[in-house]
Amino acid sequence: MKRLIKKLIPDSIHSLYRYYFHHGVLPNIIHPKKFNEKIALRMRRPKQFYALLADKLAVREYIKNRIGTDYLIPLLWQGDKLTINDWNHFPESFVIKANHASGTNLIVTSKAEHAFSDVLSLTNSWLEMDFSRINFEKHYKYIKPSLMVEQLLVSDDGKIPYDYKVHCFNSKQGSKFFIQVDYDRFEDNGDAHTRDFFDEDWNFIPFTLDHPNSTIPAEKPNKLDELLSLSKKLSEGLAYVRIDWYIVNNKPLFGEITLTHGCAGETFNPEKYNDIWGELWNDDYEEKYNENKSSEQAS
Repeated sequence: MKRLIKKLIPDSIHSLYRYYFHHGVLPNIIHPKKFNEKIALRMRRPKQFYALLADKLAVREYIKNRIGTDYLIPLLWQGDKLTINDWNHFPESFVIKANHASGTNLIVTSKAEHAFSDVLSLTNSWLEMDFSRINFEKHYKYIKPSLMVEQLLVSDDGKIPYDYKVHCFNSKQGSKFFIQVDYDRFEDNGDAHTRDFFDEDWNFIPFTLDHPNSTIPAEKPNKLDELLSLSKKLSEGLAYVRIDWYIVNNKPLFGEITLTHGCAGETFNPEKYNDIWGELWNDDYEEKYNENKSSEQAS
């Protein structure tokens, strides 16, 4: 019944209901001011090239062209369907992902702990998913579903390393960065997940976004300047984007690009940071940048 209702009701109505469910108010998508309102509008009206950036396989070429291959996590395999022969040739530990969705990943620390039939069933369900219909992020509709296997990244303590997510805001006046650090995302079924925010000088910023702050904030990474420099190169031409990184053996490694953080459903506390981030998001920069690029290509 839920699937039938979802098919009958337009996505625009669903997305408005989803926003109201999370925030208790409807978004202003005619003249958006808040960060989440601008995310909601982008979800409904994505630019064509957003699909390339959101595609976990295709974006590797984008990374290669902008900053080189040194920052890419080693890709061990890619394909349209997993076979037992593929599985047998994978190393003992790895991460398997779908390229066309978010949250579709399986961390394999020991292959012996996973039955191939279970993994096959899981990955087949990923491939059948139209992720653009899950949270109404329209740009995912234009990504051809595929699977990929990457090297498993592990820190010195044997855990998955911290996520450094750089929120990039670009304008004619320059760039502004906020660094989100996620801890223990995969511990205790996600119940241990905490999150902190820092400015580009690594000053702690006192707000939460859907997850509590940690009890001990992360120390400033030695590669912070490099992360920000790389993020600036990758975010050029976009009014807002989130660039995700890991640091392993003192080396930055690219995670993914996210254009619609939290699908407009995450709650700022205090709310004023929703307004602050919204003010920093300048779509005029993006339009002007694309106009200039089009003029350069035409000349």
